[in-house]
Amino acid sequence: MEKISATLCGFHLAKPPDVEKPHHDIKTAEEKRHKDLFDATIKGNWTRAEKILKEHPECATHSITIRNETVVHIAAAGKNKEFVGKLVKILKKRGDDESGCILAQQNTLGCSAFYLAVLSGVVENAEVMVEKNKELPTIRSKDKSSDDIGKLPINHAALRGHKKMVAYLFQKTPFEMLLEADRIQLLQATIRYDMYVWDTIQEKTLARRLLKMIWAEYLKLAEETLAGKIKKAEILHYAAKEGNVEFLIMILNSKPDLLWEFNSKEQNINFPYCSITSTERSF
Repeated sequence: MEKISATLCGFHLAKPPDVEKPHHDIKTAEEKRHKDLFDATIKGNWTRAEKILKEHPECATHSITIRNETVVHIAAAGKNKEFVGKLVKILKKRGDDESGCILAQQNTLGCSAFYLAVLSGVVENAEVMVEKNKELPTIRSKDKSSDDIGKLPINHAALRGHKKMVAYLFQKTPFEMLLEADRIQLLQATIRYDMYVWDTIQEKTLARRLLKMIWAEYLKLAEETLAGKIKKAEILHYAAKEGNVEFLIMILNSKPDLLWEFNSKEQNINFPYCSITSTERSF
């Protein structure tokens, strides 16, 4: 069983308020259960965690840290597939609205258990959560205060180079949910983080579908508007620098005039630099 790094996850146990008031023993007992559940999850001890959850099933949805994280938050952040899978099964057995919402519940930093699963790159954890709550791929999360509306999970995955997670979330994210900023961000991330180099035919096919759908939307823009957006994002120049010939050909076949567009440094595309005649890389 994989252990979770408490330092890496940054979790801190919550302390119940008013411990000196009546019902002191009840609150102390609950605090102890939370601590035991926290410790069991951090150490990867499912036997211990399962015993606690069987005796006190309500603990599966309790916030057990000072940042309002649940046990699912902790297991997801630790990439613990066994814990996440079995915890979601427990939530499924409950069958109420709260158990599904708990996967989208945010801690004080704005992170849900699903968000942490996406950041971890463990597709299996994301899959079992989406089976419980199909709305999860469409819920935005902020990763910094400058985010006005937050990013979709697929964008969070792309910006961290988790290509398998991106391939999975593409199948679960309605294309119409992608705002213009989301689409340009996905194009940039695909090129900047080597996400066009896929491990399987299925992933490569999904990548092509996603990029073609995004590019088709941009082709609807006026010529001047399109050129301005391409220049600002420097999409073609990153593609040339990385030698992503197939991606460039797809774009330039539909808009060859973009070949002469300059980036923010007033440089146009240097195809010899892109190594078309040598190593060809494709998405």
